Amino acid sequence: MEEVDNIIIESLKNINCSIDEEITAIKHFEPNLVVDAVSCCLEMITPQIKHPHKLPASMSGRLNLATNLAEAIRDLGFRGDIGYQTILYCNEIELRRVLMFLIERLPRENDDSLPLQELGITQQLKRKINENVRLCLSKPWVPSNLLISGVRKCGNIYFQQSYMNVYPLKSEVIKVPQCCKSVNENRKQYWVHNMLDVTKQCTERNLIASLLFKDYDLKSVTMQSENEMCINKDVVDDGCVKKVNFNKVSQEECVGKENINNEGQNLLIIEDEKLKIQRLQDEVKFNRIKLKEILDKKNKEESILKEHITQYKIKSKTLAVLSDEENLLKLKNLVQNGNNKLETLKQQWNEVQTPLLREYEELQENSNHKDIKIQEKRTKIKEIRVKNQQLSNDIKSKEKMEKGLKEECERIGKNTGRSAYTKRILEIIGNINKQNKEIDKILDDTKHVQKEINNLNGQLDRSFTLSDELIFRNAIHDEMSRSAYKLLATLHSDCGAIIQAITELGLTERESRNLQEQIDSEVMKSTGVSLERVNVDLQNVKKEILALENEKKG
Repeated sequence: MEEVDNIIIESLKNINCSIDEEITAIKHFEPNLVVDAVSCCLEMITPQIKHPHKLPASMSGRLNLATNLAEAIRDLGFRGDIGYQTILYCNEIELRRVLMFLIERLPRENDDSLPLQELGITQQLKRKINENVRLCLSKPWVPSNLLISGVRKCGNIYFQQSYMNVYPLKSEVIKVPQCCKSVNENRKQYWVHNMLDVTKQCTERNLIASLLFKDYDLKSVTMQSENEMCINKDVVDDGCVKKVNFNKVSQEECVGKENINNEGQNLLIIEDEKLKIQRLQDEVKFNRIKLKEILDKKNKEESILKEHITQYKIKSKTLAVLSDEENLLKLKNLVQNGNNKLETLKQQWNEVQTPLLREYEELQENSNHKDIKIQEKRTKIKEIRVKNQQLSNDIKSKEKMEKGLKEECERIGKNTGRSAYTKRILEIIGNINKQNKEIDKILDDTKHVQKEINNLNGQLDRSFTLSDELIFRNAIHDEMSRSAYKLLATLHSDCGAIIQAITELGLTERESRNLQEQIDSEVMKSTGVSLERVNVDLQNVKKEILALENEKKG
């Protein structure tokens, strides 16, 4: 069994199962290691189905996981008795049988198991493409609006998913030297030694836009502000805005300066003019707001005046009508007719209202029912989000596990041959053949002994029959022959009893050996330890059920 255990452990290590070096036999396997080994084997046999590699914290989760693994093994064609107890309560014999069954069904080595160095460029490229596509498809879908620049990270690889996230072009004010014939040497020196680079005058993102699109012209802005002030000076109240004369800076005067100090003064003057223009623009905005408020107030007062005029006209007409008695009588008749019409209309409205109210109540009930359904769907969505979070956590744990397995795979030698395993298997087969030969020899000896026993029984019966006939003939006339006949019958019965006792003794010894083998097998199963574990797990399940009931009541 040690050779079989070594082959099983080495096979599990080859499929990236995390087994410590200290574990050398199946009896040292713990439940977590059993789950890891079974999950690794199932994932190698059916790669499209993933299984957890660790037992959860709750006892109910452990039972569910062990039951699912047992069903997956049973679906592969395992004919033995298997259940959650085989996974949780490790029995050496049953566990060895299950792992041997799974290892026999592992896929054989193919080109995918070869290292990249042994493949050509085309095969390497195909494998990398397949791995990247498989990695991309294994990730859950994410909307493009949630990605940064349409790029998504999958492990150490970046995938361009969309080009939706783009940035708008924004320009900033930058100073660029303008080459012309009239530029003097001082200005050139200023541009070379004192002016900042264009890359430092604005951010990197807005550099290209600032170079392509120039800033607004000061002169055009100044002229526009003067025109707006001239248009609005008659509307705004006197004293709020005053006409301002702007100092225009001509390009010829700026170019004609010969030293850097004059140029700096001109720049200061331009900045002051900009500040004045900005101040005047603020005043214009303020006055416009004030004018709008005055116009709104005027419109409100005009509307109120129109209402008062209409009310005055109505009241004057009513007073003129009420001054005549005939008009009063006509008005009373009209009021009476109006009341009668109101009563009839009220009855008609009641006739129309009752079915509408019933329909409204039905619609209200349907709406409440729909609200309940919507609430249920919201709870389901919340549960799905919680599951999504759990899946993301599982993915992170699997990524960590994958990293550790990769490190372990790099640590383990890749070129481990199968010669040692084949030698071990051949030795085991030789031992089995020797045992079969010994068993056949024992069976032949047993058959030979049984044949001799049958022959001796036949001889004994024939000799007893012959002796019985001879002595019985003489017993009629001789007293000694009678006593000899009695002794012969007693001897025959005693020998038969002895043979029967020997036969029963052999059967008893055989039954005792069978019972001893059953006792040894039960001792190997460690039923007592398993019962203790079952009792502890049962207590944990009861505690979890009580906790869930308390949460529902709370």
